[in-house]
Amino acid sequence: MNAKAFYENNILKLTLEDDGLHTSQIEAAFYKKQDKIYIKEYQGHISKAEQIIKNFNRLMPDAFDKGDWENALLKFARICKESGIIWFLTGSACDAVRGIDVIPHDLDIEIFSKHWNKAQEVLSDYIVEPFIETNGWARDHFGRIVVEKTLVDVVADEKFDFPNYAYEPFEWRGYTLWLEPFMSRYNIERQRERLDRIEAFDKYIALRMGDI
Repeated sequence: MNAKAFYENNILKLTLEDDGLHTSQIEAAFYKKQDKIYIKEYQGHISKAEQIIKNFNRLMPDAFDKGDWENALLKFARICKESGIIWFLTGSACDAVRGIDVIPHDLDIEIFSKHWNKAQEVLSDYIVEPFIETNGWARDHFGRIVVEKTLVDVVADEKFDFPNYAYEPFEWRGYTLWLEPFMSRYNIERQRERLDRIEAFDKYIALRMGDI
């Protein structure tokens, strides 16, 4: 996949030329199709614009391939531990970490809101979309990075800091991860009517209860 970013007229333009194999993933990342390419734009002053352009051109061509979510999570956990950044894991990676039979396509990370600016500095070599204030989106802050060929959406919002939100601790690969609550994840998949995910949850629950 071809990826090109450039900054002109106070607009950061991110472009992807789809090879036909990743259309649904690109659209899920909120890129809009214009002719034969997919585009996303950020207007105004962009912090670290030159670095983002270099990262985007270098990292995005492989970001929609089958990445290694486990190594990506391990690397992210190591970086944050070494830097003293507090973070929480959400989305389908929570399910996979717990042992539910799902394969995450990306990682969803909540950064402790007071560490948002620090995270931007520490993760600067991986940023492919700018760290921004969202002005009323689902979280107050949003950014996107690529680690080990895996897309990682990073967000922050004081409402979802611990202890405002009841994350659950889980030991994994030598790290204590703080996960989105199990029942929250289960209910989300039921609401979305993702039958394969619901089946995976049900099998996991049955195994834990000793029914099979």
